[in-house]
Amino acid sequence: MFKYLFRGGLLCLLALALCSCNDSDSTTSTSSSDVPVTLSDAVTARTFALSSDASQVIFVFDAASQSDALDAQGITDSSTISAVEVRGSFNGWSSDSALPLTASQTDSGVWYLATDADALDVPGNSGHPEYKFVVTVDGTTHWLDLSSTVPDGYHFLGNHILVGADEDLTTIIANEAQANAIKTLADFDLTTTEGQQTLANFRRAADGLQLFRSYHPYKQSRPALETEAPRLTYVNSLMAANGIGSVITLSGDETASLDSSLGESISDYMQAIIDQGDNLNLELGYNLVYYKSDSSEFGQAIQTIVSFIDDDVHPGPYLVHCRLGTDRTGVITAMLSGLAGTNWQTIAADYQASNNMGIGEFRDYGLLEYSLRHMLGVDPADADLDLQAALTEYFVSNGYLTQAQISTLQQKLKAG
Repeated sequence: MFKYLFRGGLLCLLALALCSCNDSDSTTSTSSSDVPVTLSDAVTARTFALSSDASQVIFVFDAASQSDALDAQGITDSSTISAVEVRGSFNGWSSDSALPLTASQTDSGVWYLATDADALDVPGNSGHPEYKFVVTVDGTTHWLDLSSTVPDGYHFLGNHILVGADEDLTTIIANEAQANAIKTLADFDLTTTEGQQTLANFRRAADGLQLFRSYHPYKQSRPALETEAPRLTYVNSLMAANGIGSVITLSGDETASLDSSLGESISDYMQAIIDQGDNLNLELGYNLVYYKSDSSEFGQAIQTIVSFIDDDVHPGPYLVHCRLGTDRTGVITAMLSGLAGTNWQTIAADYQASNNMGIGEFRDYGLLEYSLRHMLGVDPADADLDLQAALTEYFVSNGYLTQAQISTLQQKLKAG
């Protein structure tokens, strides 16, 4: 059964009956069908249902319902399909651990798979489990785009998503609309500090902390956007305005890979930080920070970062960044801020504020919540949880940090 996930102020149990299912929908197969779910239009359109005891998810691939997605791949005869798989956030989008569907012997063009619900409780950027269908024809695999039949609220940026019973579909729809929105400079009031910070994804992680986060100060990731070059300019001006003393880079050392055709350059302010040895460079990955947060590699990264901050040689305030300042930055900032005593609600709001950049990206805080839950074994959104104590216990008991190191970290981040 799926775990509880916090969404839009509600605790929703994903394994309950789906909120948008028709009353007539049933997860009991008719006697003449081998598919373990009634093949209603609603089920075939959203491509999944739940078993009667809510312990399993039943994926359903109906070639007739998916005809436009198949046509887009040049597949006009569904009888030529030799295999259908589900690949998603819950199996790393990998062929090595893909979930194979079974061809129905009673319903032409239908493939199905009943699988354990708990195993699918791994979210993508939407904060929900995400997936695609991959079909094989004549030995060639084809990743299918979404069919136009998939109802709004059950897809996100080209992926299918699993949605829970008490989920507010309007929030999912609104989030996807925000994700698809590309902002121009005119959308930011650059005469205000707030407008500059939103453009640059630059902000203090929590009130009172000498911990900031931002977009990359000198590498462009979205050069086609008119906002990109100004974004980097404002990152640097805001660094100076806030007196940033040390920088923690999570996307590796890219000082030797400046693209002159894009006008990339290192500001005098940033160069001085580098020259003084106050720029820590680590190269962390998306999968590491979200899906392997319980690994020794992640724990050692936290150890390195805390040791850097604790060293009196490196002055505050401290700026954490990666490329977009969203994923790696979001998780590492959450860990540091949590160790300093910031509560989950503040951390989650800070994490999701990066969506206001308007660069065609979106991250739901459910993804950050998963990272912390995966590492700690408890839900950070639990109102009864002392997040600071839980993080401290984890890093100390696993030998990554000492209580003395954490105390020094707290003093450094709360100084000033």
